[in-house]
Amino acid sequence: MESTYELTLPLKSGVRRIRTTLRPELDETRKVVTLFGAAVDVTDQHAIKEMRANAETLNSELGEFVS
Repeated sequence: MESTYELTLPLKSGVRRIRTTLRPELDETRKVVTLFGAAVDVTDQHAIKEMRANAETLNSELGEFVS
């Protein structure tokens, strides 16, 4: 049972987007005994995704304008 979350963190240096994944280790009674986790800064990936979407929108609008 793994859970992934994305957080937006407002920092003094700017807003960062962080993806955190958590996975518990359970004992035989299904009690959490250890929690493994990883956090990755995905700010640049989100910026690229937004730029790509904007470019596709502009390209579509240009195609409609030229037609």
